[in-house]
Parts: sequence; C-alpha cells; structure tokens
Amino acid sequence: MAQYDVQMNVEGFSQGQGHESRPVDITERRLRRVGAWFLLFLVLQAELGLAWDRQSVILSWVLGP
Repeated sequence: MAQYDVQMNVEGFSQGQGHESRPVDITERRLRRVGAWFLLFLVLQAELGLAWDRQSVILSWVLGP
C-alpha cells in the first residue's frame, strides 16, 4: 500500500490568521449580499408588475373599453 505524508501548516492557525477575514473578503461578501438583495428586489418588482398587468387586462376585459 502507498503511504502518503501529509504536512499541515499549523503556523497560520496558531497565530489566528486562519480565522480572521481580510478587508477584501469582507467587502466582497458585503457586495455579494447587496447584489443578492437587489436582484431579489428586481424579481419581486417584475412579479408584482406582471400581476398588476394581468389584473388590469382582466378588469378592462370585464368592464369594457
């Protein structure tokens, strides 16, 4: 059987570097979160707009011109 030697870099974890987020990571995470909320907002606006159009079409058909 083959044996694998695995060496772990424990220096970074002992100093706490593995647990801290860099400012770039925090900025990217915030940008992704804002983008996701904005996309959700646009999708909801589109759905509400389509529902409003359907309602107005139905009302114009029922009420007449």
